[in-house]
Amino acid sequence: MVSVLKNKGKFFGFVFFVFFTSAVFFEPAGFAKDVSEDAQWIFDNIFEKNLNPQESLAVFNSAIYPARSYRRFLWAENLPEDIRRRYVLYPRFSQEPLEDYRPFFFNILADSLDSCSDTREAVERIFRWTSSVLKFRQTSRRDQGPLETYYSGFGRCEELMIFSASICRTFGIPARQAYVPYWSFTDNNHAWTEVYIGGDWHYIDEGAVLDRTWFTEYLQKTALILAIAPGKPEGEEVVRIFSDASLINRTGAYAPAGTLAFYVTDGDVPVEFSKVSIYAYNWGALRELIWLKTGEDGKVYLTCGIVSVFALAEKDGKKAFGVFEPLKDDTLVCSLSLKEYMYPDTLFYMRVR
Repeated sequence: MVSVLKNKGKFFGFVFFVFFTSAVFFEPAGFAKDVSEDAQWIFDNIFEKNLNPQESLAVFNSAIYPARSYRRFLWAENLPEDIRRRYVLYPRFSQEPLEDYRPFFFNILADSLDSCSDTREAVERIFRWTSSVLKFRQTSRRDQGPLETYYSGFGRCEELMIFSASICRTFGIPARQAYVPYWSFTDNNHAWTEVYIGGDWHYIDEGAVLDRTWFTEYLQKTALILAIAPGKPEGEEVVRIFSDASLINRTGAYAPAGTLAFYVTDGDVPVEFSKVSIYAYNWGALRELIWLKTGEDGKVYLTCGIVSVFALAEKDGKKAFGVFEPLKDDTLVCSLSLKEYMYPDTLFYMRVR
């Protein structure tokens, strides 16, 4: 507990010592030690380093309420430590404000989850409740926090995801954001929740049924599906690393997919550090799904759904482009030869299955 409060000032440390002591006083032996270690992990890994008192309280409750859930609910699963910390303890999903939401949701829903027979039933019950209290509505580009969404009664898809996934984490259920940057079969994009149950990730959205929702039948027409993880997880296809999070390519977990091997050259020479941008056709234009950088061999790889994508390579003012469609369960080499002042023709075709 002392290490968690280091450098926070005497009065600040005293306030949180009183809070922490009262919060764990009636808990079983070992609870305080486990929670303090988890809180220390959050403080060490969260992007924000200068937290105000309310945000620091949110960090402590991010450790306390999952621990209470593991002791209370018979359906609670034993989790790998990395999964538990990364997708249960971590208090945020995107750029939403850091809110102390866990006591609120625990007090509202804990009694209704006591009768669940397994984690799947608990997750679906959480999502049914979410659907009963919230409606979809477009908001601003900056995400609402889960409490703001609850009191407003509405949110766009990412905010509804943050709301439901925050509740899952409150009850010790690993949850993270998955999303499509742009659909290939229709205009717009979408975000939803993935939950970790029985050793694997499952998706859930409107309809509150695991692995079945409105976009299920369209997954085979989707070029790229990504998930967001705090830090850098092991054992997954990480396609981008930020200061505090990683993008994971989840396309192959949802639908048939293949690998595109982009090979960028200048003459016969492989080009290192060439930017390769991947696009889908959406809202009447080419929309970027993701960009990658080639290695010293001039290559970079991406798992994609079995639909056409537009690729643009750029380096030092030279460009190359092409339209490519992956081969199912195979690797397609996509050659891109850089040239000066290379602009796309006015007509090309992209296929959606």
